[in-house]
Formats: sequence, C-alpha cells, structure tokens
Amino acid sequence: MAVAHRIVGGAASTDHTRLSGYDEWMRDLLREKPIKASFWTPERDMFLREAHAKGFAYSQIAKVLGTTRCACQHRFRKLPLAGGSHE
Repeated sequence: MAVAHRIVGGAASTDHTRLSGYDEWMRDLLREKPIKASFWTPERDMFLREAHAKGFAYSQIAKVLGTTRCACQHRFRKLPLAGGSHE
C-alpha cells in the first residue's frame, strides 16, 4: 500500500489510509487480470517427449514449439518418465 506523506507542524507525518491514483489503478488492474494458461499443454509435452526420443536437439524442438532451448530442457527434466500426469 502506498504511503502519503504530509508536513504537520514542521515534521513529516505518514497517512497509511490513502492510496495514490497510481496505486488504486494498479490494484484494480491486478484484481481484473485474467489467469494465464500454462504454455506447456499435454500435447506439447507429448511432442517434446517424442522429438527428444527421436534424437532431435532441444534447439530444434524449441523452434517448432516457439520457445527457448532452456525451456525445453527444463520441462523435459520435470516430466515423469512413465508418461503419467505431469502437474
């Protein structure tokens, strides 16, 4: 929460009850922000597994998926080996 400062009798006083216009705007924006879906869907996970099993490099897989090599490497390490649920 923003802190509004004012001078009272020569000393600075702090009013914790008021928000600045920017803080009110930001609070409202965050309250209305929709939840973003995960980039990694079961279909992308399956593609990542299959492409890796066929010997494709992470950089090649990343280009197809539209992400980075590092993102593919980290996601592959998080995936279960037996193909069960991943989250």
